[in-house]
Amino acid sequence: MLRFLQILIFGWVVALSTTSAAQDAPSAAPESIGSEVVYWNISGSDSKAVEVFRSSIGQALAGEAGRHLLTEATFQTFVRENAGPVPGCFLGVESCPGAQALVFATLGLSLAIHVKLDTSSGRSRAKYAIIDARGSVSKESSIDAATPRDAAFSIVREVFDATGAAQFETTPVAASVEIDGQPVGATPVLARLPVGKHAYTLQLPNFAVVNGEVEIRSGVTEKVKHSFEALSGQLLITDAPPGAHVFVNDKDYGEVAQAIELPPGTYAIEIKADGYESMRDAATITPGVESRRSAPLSAEIGLFSGFGPEAIAVNGYIFRLGFEHGIQSASFQDARTDSDIPHELRSFTDENGGFPAVGALDQTIHTNGLRVDFSYNFRNIGIVLLSMSYLLGQPEKSVAVTTPLGQDEVGTLVGIQRLQLRPFQVSYREFYGNFVPFAEVGMGMDFTWLDVESEFFNPVTLSQSEGFLGLGAGVQYFMTPNYFATVRYGIQGYFDAGLGVDHLLYIGLGAAFPNVFGFDAEPPEKL
Repeated sequence: MLRFLQILIFGWVVALSTTSAAQDAPSAAPESIGSEVVYWNISGSDSKAVEVFRSSIGQALAGEAGRHLLTEATFQTFVRENAGPVPGCFLGVESCPGAQALVFATLGLSLAIHVKLDTSSGRSRAKYAIIDARGSVSKESSIDAATPRDAAFSIVREVFDATGAAQFETTPVAASVEIDGQPVGATPVLARLPVGKHAYTLQLPNFAVVNGEVEIRSGVTEKVKHSFEALSGQLLITDAPPGAHVFVNDKDYGEVAQAIELPPGTYAIEIKADGYESMRDAATITPGVESRRSAPLSAEIGLFSGFGPEAIAVNGYIFRLGFEHGIQSASFQDARTDSDIPHELRSFTDENGGFPAVGALDQTIHTNGLRVDFSYNFRNIGIVLLSMSYLLGQPEKSVAVTTPLGQDEVGTLVGIQRLQLRPFQVSYREFYGNFVPFAEVGMGMDFTWLDVESEFFNPVTLSQSEGFLGLGAGVQYFMTPNYFATVRYGIQGYFDAGLGVDHLLYIGLGAAFPNVFGFDAEPPEKL
């Protein structure tokens, strides 16, 4: 400590002797003289460790307004630039304070800090003493740290109660921030912290946790920026036979024994096993979520092999195409042409070719055509996304038509066309081995065109449209989990009595798929 005080006094005396002869008044002080000026005397047996400690002190105090003299050379320069005139006590005109206080007062020093660094134990132990403006030792203490840099930051924090700030910014925003295990808010956030190193954790749902460390310097705001990486999701194949392999975008990921880590996105998957039919599907991987796909592959033992209901139920998208025969008991009363003064169908004629005396007479009309159905089925409940029938007939029935002149004339119904659209239907099904009986209910719209010829007027096409309520039941037989045959019976009741009741017989083929266009619907319990 004595040596430290000798350095202070000697430095001042030398500088004073070189400048006092030319000084009649105090020289102009630098701008920083009005702020705190601290002289650091740092020593130790390991010169390299001392230099690291010295430079770390400077970095820890990077934002300080005060002026910190960290080297002997810096101190000497400061003394030369700021030494005042010879004190009056040197001339015997006033009493002198102690030598140390005289040095502090003349140079404008606020503090002097003596540090002795010892790294012989493998750690950095720094003993320090603080000498105030009176020239007295106001505090002595020591710091034990892992490295010279840590010791330097610890002394700055302890001596000056120094703080800085950390500005946390992330992409995406709204990540929670913890510093030294304590929550401080969500990004973007500014946190004021003591000088030194601080551990932080950034967390955002479905993204990988970010851990890091920030070193705070006095008066400085450190920028901490991170871009999150989305967590991988998992694909798990269940119910597959032993030895089955899973392919993701045509890449073999091996046997389906454990979950596969995949980045978020939509993937084409295929499950293959020797002796079994392969299954294709699509899976959307969500960050941090396990996506499961059931793959109860059916054995390759012919077209009519047996397999469990799960093999069928996993194929939710169902397409049917078949032949439909309609048997309709109707009068088609009020069917008319599209004009201001239309031809209008009054009724079918009676057995003698005459006009019915009261009301309209029904006849049975047969039509044949195609029907297409596209639906999505959960395990038991299904929603028909599209159902359409187009039927044709040639009834050759005698009809009474009221002409635009108001006269009732006889004509012949030579052709009928019917387009039926069913925009909303729901279905229910059960599984009995490969047989899947089902029932359907829904509403629809019928558009009918009637071609009428007569010797009393030119050929005309009369049209009629009406809504209906439909009920149907049938059974599907699955030859494989993906292909089936269907028979169905349905009945449709029209809101207009003129169209009567329609009985529909259907036979067709269909296909079932687990996924269409990469879309994977949620089951009812998750909706």
